[in-house]
Amino acid sequence: MVNCESAFRFTIHYLRFTTMTRPRFDDAACDNLAQCVKEIESSTDAELVIIVRARSGSYAHVDYLFGFTVSFIILLFVLFSPVDFHPIWIPIDVVIAFVGSAFLSSRSNFLRRLFSTDKYRSKVTRTAAAAMFVIRETG
Repeated sequence: MVNCESAFRFTIHYLRFTTMTRPRFDDAACDNLAQCVKEIESSTDAELVIIVRARSGSYAHVDYLFGFTVSFIILLFVLFSPVDFHPIWIPIDVVIAFVGSAFLSSRSNFLRRLFSTDKYRSKVTRTAAAAMFVIRETG
């Protein structure tokens, strides 16, 4: 069994040096969390481990859904617009629209939230938390 102090130090190290990219989660917030965890652990038998990750799971299907939506809109525009497009360019335009918009979605948390459901995000978060718990207990 790993003692609380070493697990706590690893967690704080993890928070400070691997995933803290947002300005609102700075050293002061990390120190505040560390103090809160110490207070809780001193008054209970519980061991608290804080793990911060950028994402709880894969959202590739959301990227593909956004890419499909944009490419379908582009296809409808190309087929029904009054502007004439050479037929050879139609599949190329659709593929470029799909790849570009899927890439854009993969870089945008806003689009990922917009095209995924709360139920899915909650499920993935719970699964990731359970997996981290198992890894923490067995590792």
